[in-house]
Amino acid sequence: MKNITNLLIPIAFLLLSGFSFMSQSWLEAVLYLFMGSGFTIINLLKSNVFKSNLKFWNTFSWTLVIMAALMFMVVLLNDANKEILVLQPIR
Repeated sequence: MKNITNLLIPIAFLLLSGFSFMSQSWLEAVLYLFMGSGFTIINLLKSNVFKSNLKFWNTFSWTLVIMAALMFMVVLLNDANKEILVLQPIR
């Protein structure tokens, strides 16, 4: 293990995913799950765990990271819409 952050970052995202699932915040749970699994696969690729199908695993890991970025935008828009609904005056 060269760097402790290669282990801590995916574990933190996966723990946040579990907490979000328990608090029934589904969008955030999927976001953290995508990030945690994407970084886990990237770290496994760096440590040469996968010997075959490297192109597939590399593409799959970056697809998970890109999907997490898109989910981040969805979570931001969802939270912004909740704030707008709260701040509107009652007529």
